[in-house]
Amino acid sequence: MINIILNVLIFNPLYIFTEFLNRKFSKVKSDYIWHAEDMPWMKELEANHKVVLNEFNRYRASLSRLPDLEDLRTSNNKANFGDGRWGMLYLRINNQKNDLLSTHFPETVKLLETHVPELFSIRFSLLGGNRKEITPHRDGHNQCIICHLPLVVPEGECSITINGVRQPWEEGKCFAFDASALHSVTKESDEERLVVLIDTFRPVPKWVRALSRFVFNYQVKNAPVKEIFELHDKALNDARL
Repeated sequence: MINIILNVLIFNPLYIFTEFLNRKFSKVKSDYIWHAEDMPWMKELEANHKVVLNEFNRYRASLSRLPDLEDLRTSNNKANFGDGRWGMLYLRINNQKNDLLSTHFPETVKLLETHVPELFSIRFSLLGGNRKEITPHRDGHNQCIICHLPLVVPEGECSITINGVRQPWEEGKCFAFDASALHSVTKESDEERLVVLIDTFRPVPKWVRALSRFVFNYQVKNAPVKEIFELHDKALNDARL
């Protein structure tokens, strides 16, 4: 009951207020999509995307399949984003590192930790051949930015639509977008699509950052990260060749 009252009286209004502040005082242009010319650290990721792909391929060779999103369902996560396989490898969630898995991706982790400011999540996203879409959804507060590093992009229509703007993937070419924006995915091909999803924060003045991180920390404090890692690692163990 106390949590409900706190949410209604304090957290929800502060959430809305900090979203307004992040948009108004953003140090990058106030669109929903950004590229390497907007955030220069993306250039280092682009220059080293083959290193990341090689580590992924090396690790994948030891598995019959990747953990599917359906393998990672928790009691408070019942969202449905469409049909078909959507493989996931979680190296980090909300600043909590998957130590066991990260040892297999030393160059990837070093690259991202060195160049991505305020990095807090890393995951490989593999759309299987039978996965043709991810239905429209939002991923959180607008202080959060999701960077895509595409590693494998099949021919044909293969793109993400963000707030009504179509953004195609191109191997080795980064872009990032506001996590609060409505987005969806289309893939025509029967081939796989592989992207690294990298979560960071929108650059804003320090006082906006302080308020925003208070909201973020409150929001994720009860996130079932331990449970997700346990489900993830169980699925990996079951898939080992």
